[in-house]
Amino acid sequence: MGSIVVVLVTVVLGLLADRKWGLLPDPKRLKEAGTSRRLPPPHAPGEAPASALDLSPGDRERLIARMKCTACKVTMSLSGEDAIRYDQRDLRVLRFACSGCGATRSVYVA
Repeated sequence: MGSIVVVLVTVVLGLLADRKWGLLPDPKRLKEAGTSRRLPPPHAPGEAPASALDLSPGDRERLIARMKCTACKVTMSLSGEDAIRYDQRDLRVLRFACSGCGATRSVYVA
């Protein structure tokens, strides 16, 4: 019985403190903040299966030769290639590795 009294007193004191100093966020402000939330930016071309690049074989080779690291701007090398199926399309995933900083990057190609 004593535990219940301690919990009730703690809850009442917490509510009184919230009313005096506003410790908890206001529900109206939370709702307003939630409605103005922006959507994340869409994926850049080739960064996701849904935005896969449609390339000819020559364009594919130029992409492989010119892929730059976003961090250190060093030309990346092709480290692997996988075949996947997404949304009834056969895609290739080109995996790149940076020799400068060790970063990796994947590009989806139709």
